[in-house]
Amino acid sequence: MAELFVGAGRRSDSSSWEGYEVQTRWCRVEVDPLDRAETLLNGVVDPGRLDVLASLLSRFEVGFVLELSDESGDLLREIAG
Repeated sequence: MAELFVGAGRRSDSSSWEGYEVQTRWCRVEVDPLDRAETLLNGVVDPGRLDVLASLLSRFEVGFVLELSDESGDLLREIAG
């Protein structure tokens, strides 16, 4: 999945044996493969750009669920694609 982000003009660096950090001006997420069918994205995204990230993931034709939480961990918004 990190290759897809790089192909879309995003920056990516290796962060572990299998994981990558993907970064733009408005987000920084860790991309970790869980198995062949699932990938975990975890990190910080500008709340105003959550729809942009969802659109990018949709363009990659991957299923996803994005959750936006506040500082105390309460769910504010969820987007599934």
